[in-house]
Amino acid sequence: MKRAFVAGALLLLFLVLLFPINVNAAGFYVDLHDAKGMALGGAFIAQANNPSAIFYNPAGMTQLQGTQASLGSTFIMPTTEFDNYDTGHNTEVDDNTWWLPYFYITHKFSDHLWIGFGNFSNFALGTEWPADWEGRYNSYEATIKTVTMNPNVAYKFNDKFSIAAGLQIQYLDVRMKKKIGIENLRSAVAQGLAAGGVPAPIASAVASQLNNDPSSDIKNELNGDNFGYGFNVALRAQPTNWLALGISYRSEIRHHIGDGDVENSHQEAMAAEIAQVISGNLGLPYQVVYQQYLQALNQSFPDTGGSATLTMPQTLFLGAAVKPIKPLTIEVAGYWTGWSSWDDLTVHFDDAIGGSTVSDTKKDWNDVWGWRIGLEYLYKNWAFRVGYVHDESPIPDDTLDFMVPADDRDLYNFGLGYTHGNFTIDGAYTYLVIDDRDVSSNSTIHRPQGELHDGHAHMFSITLGYKF
Repeated sequence: MKRAFVAGALLLLFLVLLFPINVNAAGFYVDLHDAKGMALGGAFIAQANNPSAIFYNPAGMTQLQGTQASLGSTFIMPTTEFDNYDTGHNTEVDDNTWWLPYFYITHKFSDHLWIGFGNFSNFALGTEWPADWEGRYNSYEATIKTVTMNPNVAYKFNDKFSIAAGLQIQYLDVRMKKKIGIENLRSAVAQGLAAGGVPAPIASAVASQLNNDPSSDIKNELNGDNFGYGFNVALRAQPTNWLALGISYRSEIRHHIGDGDVENSHQEAMAAEIAQVISGNLGLPYQVVYQQYLQALNQSFPDTGGSATLTMPQTLFLGAAVKPIKPLTIEVAGYWTGWSSWDDLTVHFDDAIGGSTVSDTKKDWNDVWGWRIGLEYLYKNWAFRVGYVHDESPIPDDTLDFMVPADDRDLYNFGLGYTHGNFTIDGAYTYLVIDDRDVSSNSTIHRPQGELHDGHAHMFSITLGYKF
């Protein structure tokens, strides 16, 4: 049995380190890193009494004896819809099942000193819309993955007070996709015709006939990755056997992507539509017009390198847990995320794209709080858990985009735990509901007006633990 557990642990650890998968969250912060913590709604800062303390509050690992390890994964099935007020069309995000693996291990060196290591993805984003949908010029796919490797040291002064500090080593991988449509180039086509001798009114009339057909869009994709570094500190106090307090802070992590790739494709389809309209209206040879515009589009939208700086925000967790009766624990927690670090998304291109070497998208996100409450009741070898979460959205109305199509959210959490000898198994289910949100039109970021609604997700988590 022990051999099978160790083999399974090594296999899942391999998957954790190499294949972290992402999920859309409030902002794109994620705290689903343990089935027990998830069932309590993340109200696990003051308790922090299993190996996932490495994430929630590393000072809590001073409660753990010997060597302990846990591993698991959370599975998320999200959805949301957008109603376009101008066209009446309804679009739903593509169905996906995302998974977030995690791994923790702690070791007690002495009555005062502990070390621990955690691997998790605390900032992640995954949003996929149909590639031909009406918001495709804003975004149709966005993926931000982080893998945080987090070694920690904890020191226990006495039975009432412990502190911890750690290093955050974070890998970031980014992929963003959008389309560039003929509607963005109509004026350039008209100017080109006028420069070639076509009277301006006729040139404008011909250009206006270009259809905004998804099949003729240029596909724009940005990819990049980077390692960044930060720190974390934490403390835990237990003044009485019925009260515990916890604080955990994680610093900003700055990522400079200096060697990103920017790819533009499908210029042939756009050149073909332009040539068809121009040759049909002006009687010019189709093939000549096609080659001219294909050359111009390839020059204007080349594959090139790019660079950008992204800062993952600082976070602060506060928690207080009480035991009104011995088998019952109630914890209330507050999560603060410094999303004001996400003020813009600026990409510098090695070669000009669409006549510009810089793409600057305003974000201006806000710092926000999230509130949590969790209850655990112990009966023999079983633990019964419930939790509730309310998270505020950091995204202002003016800069809302379809990369993160979200608003305030509520999470309803349930879970069970079972202990048998040195083994523990915990399971959790969460139902997430996102508030509906009106979206105003914004031509600068190619955002149609409408409503985001029916945003929700089903989440499942399972964690296996072992005390060596």
